[in-house]
Amino acid sequence: MIKRQVLIVNEIVEIEWYVNCQTEAEKISAALLDQKLVACINFSKISSMYIFQGQLEKHPEIKVSFKTFFSKIEEIEKYIEIHSSYDVPAIVSKKVVRVNSSFALWMRGCVK
Repeated sequence: MIKRQVLIVNEIVEIEWYVNCQTEAEKISAALLDQKLVACINFSKISSMYIFQGQLEKHPEIKVSFKTFFSKIEEIEKYIEIHSSYDVPAIVSKKVVRVNSSFALWMRGCVK
């Protein structure tokens, strides 16, 4: 059982996506939950600065953080790219170094 728990933990990723509309963030996130592509989602209000089409942009945004498994990254990226209002949505996947085994097992039950 310990080896399987370690394997699950090694597969976990956190995907961050940035959007400027809470309604859009919640709608896309709910669809990913309904499709069982993610286990849980966190929303954080942030301020972002970037260059887009040669112009300095500064806007309030929402950072949406999804907990999921490596095997779901492409499907999640495609869904966000299709449904996001951004021309170039920022979707960043990060390897999780460690998570408690009970949370990892709970995630396995949530994501199909």
